[in-house]
Amino acid sequence: MLAPDKEYMLGWLVAAAGAGAVGAIALLNKIGRSLGYGLRLGGGYAMIGAAVGGLGLLPPGAAALPVLLLGLLLGAGNGMFIIAFNYCLQKETPPGMTGRVFGIQSMVLSTVMIAAPLLGGFLVELAGPREIFGRFGVVILLLGAAGILLSRWLWPAEQKRVDAEA
Repeated sequence: MLAPDKEYMLGWLVAAAGAGAVGAIALLNKIGRSLGYGLRLGGGYAMIGAAVGGLGLLPPGAAALPVLLLGLLLGAGNGMFIIAFNYCLQKETPPGMTGRVFGIQSMVLSTVMIAAPLLGGFLVELAGPREIFGRFGVVILLLGAAGILLSRWLWPAEQKRVDAEA
């Protein structure tokens, strides 16, 4: 438990995540087109991983400031990833495949929304919240870093466009 005697802390974390998402979306609106997919998608994922891992490192009864900062980071990463992901889907999907691609994306997202809490609850019961948040945070952070580092190979056409604009 993050703060068993401070139930309001979860509300603050969620509010900070919302503020971070709005801030990231506003920032991406200004500078986002100059960033490639790797930086937008991988960077968002890396921020999410750092925040989740950081939550796993917080001791029980942690002060409000680290919780708020991690919430801002979590929201910023989520806002950055979601906007970039939807933009990428819309821009890169061939017109004849739009319905199929967005149908698959919707089905996968719905499946994750059902399966993730069940699997997460099982894993937390098995190993404890600090362990699971810490380990999954590192895995998510590494996936985000891989997206950044491998962006030239994952999205070569996008990288050429970004290089040409710079």
